[in-house]
Amino acid sequence: MDTLKPKKPLLLILEILRKYTDENHRLSQKDIGDILKNEYGLKIDRITGIRLLDTPRKPMKLVPELKNGLYLPKHIAEHLYMFSGESVPVTFRMKKQILNDVIDWFGTEITFSDETEDEVTVNWHAMHHRALQYCRHVRILEPADLVAVVRSDLQSANNSYSCVYEQEKD
Repeated sequence: MDTLKPKKPLLLILEILRKYTDENHRLSQKDIGDILKNEYGLKIDRITGIRLLDTPRKPMKLVPELKNGLYLPKHIAEHLYMFSGESVPVTFRMKKQILNDVIDWFGTEITFSDETEDEVTVNWHAMHHRALQYCRHVRILEPADLVAVVRSDLQSANNSYSCVYEQEKD
C-alpha cells in the first residue's frame, strides 16, 4: 500500500485535468494547486530526492528544550524556518514599515516599547538570519554575541562588494 502513496497526487491531478480542461480550457500549475488545496486538502511541494532513513529520531525527552513537552505556538514562534539551537531574549530596533513582518515572524506575543524597540525571545540563528535579511530596517541591540556576529557578517559582505566595486572602477 505504501508504494501507492506517491502516485495519489498524480492520479488526483489527472482527475482534475479530465474534469476541468478540454482543448479550449487549460489550467496553470497554480490553478491545479488551488484545486488540490481547496477540494482535496492537499498542498503540493516541489521537494525532490527525499529518502526515508532507518535511523530513528532523537526521543523528545532527550531534547533539552522539550523536557517539559512541546507547546507548539511557542516552539513555532521561536524556531522560524526550523533553525535549531537555543532561544534567547533579543532586543532590537526596527523601522515601522516592517512591523507586519515582525508580527509574522514572532507572533503577537511580543512587547513593544518606545514604538520602535521590541524584546522577544527568539531562536538565535533565526534572528541572525532575519537581521542579515532586513539589515536596512533592523538593528539588534542585545545579546552582545549576536550583535558581534551580525556586525562581522555585514563587514564581510561589505568587503566582498567593495572589492567588486573597486574592480569595476578600474
